[in-house]
Amino acid sequence: MARTSCGITGEEKAVLFEIKLLLDELRGLEENIARVNTEAEAIVEDREDYQLLLTIPGIGPITGSSIIAQIGDITNFSSRCTAHQACGPRSLWR
Repeated sequence: MARTSCGITGEEKAVLFEIKLLLDELRGLEENIARVNTEAEAIVEDREDYQLLLTIPGIGPITGSSIIAQIGDITNFSSRCTAHQACGPRSLWR
């Protein structure tokens, strides 16, 4: 019964080909993401501020490098308050 009532009928080859293409594309995207993450970490790995960020529970290489990319050098901020302002609206960090 299941053999005739559900599943791919008629266009199996075309559907399977499309699935293969989509899986190949997904693998390529995953490889590109890994390359970007590796490059981003290599850019910041020797920075003291990056190493300090990694000591915060929940902040790993991706989040740490993203923070560095977003705010740059923390010493560019004159105070803790101006650094917080770079993080978004005040209501988000209360």
